[in-house]
Amino acid sequence: MAWCSHLLPLLAAGQTVQTRPKGNSMIPLIHSGELCTIAPVPKDWIPTKDQIVLCKVVGKLACCAARHIA
Repeated sequence: MAWCSHLLPLLAAGQTVQTRPKGNSMIPLIHSGELCTIAPVPKDWIPTKDQIVLCKVVGKLACCAARHIA
């Protein structure tokens, strides 16, 4: 996920950022070029079903709908 790599230090510092990711893997939740706000959350945060989660999975960044997280 090269589109967000440069944002990771800002998120780690506790900042909320905005970006316009490209691609179609998250349609219909996010469309290519749509403005997205990404915010850091506490480790004990539990997402609701209408939220998107950006996380590291086996060392790689992944973006997924919270409803698909077990």
